[in-house]
This record gives sequence, C-alpha cells and structure tokens, in this order.
Amino acid sequence: PRYRVGSDYDQSGAKTLLTSQSFSGGIISRFNQIRTAREELNLYRIIDRVYTIQGLTWSPNGNQLAFTSNPDVFPGYAYLITVNQEGKFGAPKDLWVLNRLDFDNHQYLNWSPRDDRLAFLSRPFGGPESKGGYFNIFVAAIDGSQFAQLSHVRRLPESVVEPVWSPDAEFVAIAVTVPHNGVGIAASDGSKVTWLTEETVREFPPIGFSLSTLRPNLASVAPAWYPDGSAVLFLVTLQGDQPTSLYRVNRDGSGLIRLVDSNVYSPAISPDGTRIAYITFEEPNRRVGKIIIADANARNPKEIVRMERSVLEILNPLLLRDLSWSPDGTRLAFAANPNGNMDLFVVNADGTELRNITGWPGDEIAPRWRPRR
Repeated sequence: PRYRVGSDYDQSGAKTLLTSQSFSGGIISRFNQIRTAREELNLYRIIDRVYTIQGLTWSPNGNQLAFTSNPDVFPGYAYLITVNQEGKFGAPKDLWVLNRLDFDNHQYLNWSPRDDRLAFLSRPFGGPESKGGYFNIFVAAIDGSQFAQLSHVRRLPESVVEPVWSPDAEFVAIAVTVPHNGVGIAASDGSKVTWLTEETVREFPPIGFSLSTLRPNLASVAPAWYPDGSAVLFLVTLQGDQPTSLYRVNRDGSGLIRLVDSNVYSPAISPDGTRIAYITFEEPNRRVGKIIIADANARNPKEIVRMERSVLEILNPLLLRDLSWSPDGTRLAFAANPNGNMDLFVVNADGTELRNITGWPGDEIAPRWRPRR
C-alpha cells in the first residue's frame, strides 16, 4: 500500500529538492525520504526513517530547511538541514529543545521573511487535558526566543492551521477550519488578531464537520499574501458541502470582497502580484481538474492546464493541489494524481511544457520552490 505525505519541491538552477514517502511491505514498514533530484532526476536520499515527515519550509536565503518528523502516534519534532551553494545537504539537527518551549507536536512550520522566526502549529505537553493544551499558532526564533502565541483556541473542535507570514514579517495569516470558516490576521508579536469568520462576517456560515470538498485538498487551504503585504487571499465554504469561494481582505480586516464565487482551491499569487493562479474542478464527478490564471482581481481567467483522470483510476477522485509559483514568476509547480500516485508537475505560466518531475513509487505533494539568491 501507499501513503500520501507532505513533500516539497525546490528549483535553484538545475537542482530540486523534495520529500517522498511510500510503503514497502505493509503497514509497519513505512519509509519517508527527503531526497534531492537534479535536472536529469538522479535521486539522492537524504533521510530514510520510519517516521512521518511533514512539509519543508525554506529559510529566506535558501541555506536551510526546516521540517517536522514524528512516529505515527508520538509528538512531532522540528529539525533543520543546512544546504550549501552546490545543493549538498547536512545532517538534520534539532530545531528546538522541546522542554525549553514546553511544547510537542509541531506542525505547519513557516519561515519568516526576515529570517528571524518561524510560525508553527503546536500545543503544550499533555494535549487538551492540560491547561491551555489545545493546538494553536505560535512564533519563535530558532533558539526558542521571541516566543509569542498568536491564536487562543480553548475548546474542541475549533481548529486553526497553515500560518503564513506577511512579506514584511509584521503579520501572520491563519487559516480557520472546522467547524468555523474564514481567516485570522495576527500581529506577529501576538498583540492583536483580526478574525474574519462566521462570528464576524454574516455571509460566512459555520461549516460544521462537513468538509468533503476541502478534505482532499486540506493542504491547499493556506492563505496567500499579495507581495506588497496589503491584502490576503483566503478560501471560504459558503454552504456546507458547496465548493469553496475565494475572498480578499486588506491586512487590517477592511475591504472584504468575494473574487470567485465557487469551486476554487489552492490560490497562489505571482511574485509580482499581477496574477492569481488557482485550481478548479468540473463537478460533480471531479474527473477533470483545471489550473486557471487570472489577473490580480481574479478577472479575465484563462485555463492553462486541463487534467483528466485515467480510465484505470475512474473510481478514485482526481486531485490537483498545492499550486506554487517559481520565484521568477515564469512557472508553476503543483501535485496531481491523474494516473494513481500523487506526483509533482511543473508547467510554464502560459500553459506550455507541462512536465511530471517525479514519478517514483509513493506520493509527493506540497511543492516549495527554493528562494532565489
């Protein structure tokens, strides 16, 4: 059997980096790798362990990677890997001394553009039974200093995920999921949070536990900042199982506007801020997925990728997810499973030269481009 996991793709010159996980021989033998792949796709395995490896996040200078890794039922630990100019990788090192932060189960690491802190999802030791022991969004420096709590979930089943830094590192956008619906924009020192959920925006209903349209794309619910830091894109499910809508809001919570009515996933803003890319599906059977590019206001949409489910995989839903612009704005990376496995693809922004860049056993998702130097 196979197991879908977080993976990351990096392109710096001719070098790529990604993670991959696959089963070998049964439920117990689950192996995860962080591997490098050069342009000719020779593979170099960096990590191979019976652990769940979660998505990578690059330091702004492209010299380090942070990620979390954990056994199936144990807390998640955060690690760093150094990456030199030639693309060679050092050994993983502990990112934080956990008893210093007094936290466990780190997830969704996201590196500050200033290179001084990471935002992450975590909880105090002991889980929900401990005082304040629910999953929340925090920030901390690599040495554990500059610690701040940004969200304050105090009861189940409230859920916050996917913290994303603003370009100036002054704010962190936070995706709000079941049973609530919307986005939070938090000052990075924890002093203030603006929440846009069904409790503050009348047209956002609670979505309860019905997340069928988002569940296959859960890693694609992260908010997206415009490059000038003025506004955020985020997804909202308007009516239970109905496809998601795309909204934009200014960083101070003003100017809320719906840009696309429905059936939008994985929004990504080009590095120059002039284009929005997103994924959509032909309903109701989701056998066809598309990548759309529109202008900065989501107008003048143009289809650049159309992908259909293989006849051999007709009983399984087609998944496209995790759009990511290259730093120069000329290409997009994404994950899809037209032939069964989740593979990583790269396509030019005009829709030409669509390529599958993985294709080995197992599943790869959540591409992340290495920052330009």
